[in-house]
Amino acid sequence: MEEILISTGSDANIYMCKFLGKNVVKKVIYRKFYRHKTIDKKIRKLRISNEIKFTKRLTSLNIDVPILYFIDMEEKSLFFEYIKGCTINNILKNIIEYVPNIAKAVGIILAKIHNGGVIHGDFTTSNLMLRNSYIYKNKIYNYKDNTSYEFSDIKNIKLCVIDFGLSFLSSTVEVCSVKKKKKEKKKKKEKKKKKKKK
Repeated sequence: MEEILISTGSDANIYMCKFLGKNVVKKVIYRKFYRHKTIDKKIRKLRISNEIKFTKRLTSLNIDVPILYFIDMEEKSLFFEYIKGCTINNILKNIIEYVPNIAKAVGIILAKIHNGGVIHGDFTTSNLMLRNSYIYKNKIYNYKDNTSYEFSDIKNIKLCVIDFGLSFLSSTVEVCSVKKKKKEKKKKKEKKKKKKKK
């Protein structure tokens, strides 16, 4: 099986290859030799587990993520759907005219993730892809019909979220702020009681 290296991250190599006749992305969580072998194995296993868990979780929240086809636990690799498109990072670096609806679409996706009790852990423009997009002469086009990508209607902006190795479950910011306010109220009440005793 021929594999073409397309990207290298802080803890994984990304390859393009064929799987069951389809173009796929193979993500290999590589060994870090400065770590103890046992610790490294546990960390890599956790990364794989997170990818599986949060791919399922975000799918259940109706958030676009790549289809997960296969997992090789021995190699610590995952085979994902190949997303035809550009990262938002690449788009922002190459387009001349600012498109406000891109930022709005990113905000909507992030809100859906947080409302589902999930923290992505590495929510950057490099981990967001615009489906069926390509850049030509500083303009974004649609692969489907080679016309300019339509950004006027936010519903047409198809963002796909990738990379869940650092994701975890957490309560929302609103819940955290409520807890902090309750603690502050308790402290104020305790101070008032102490003053009355004096």
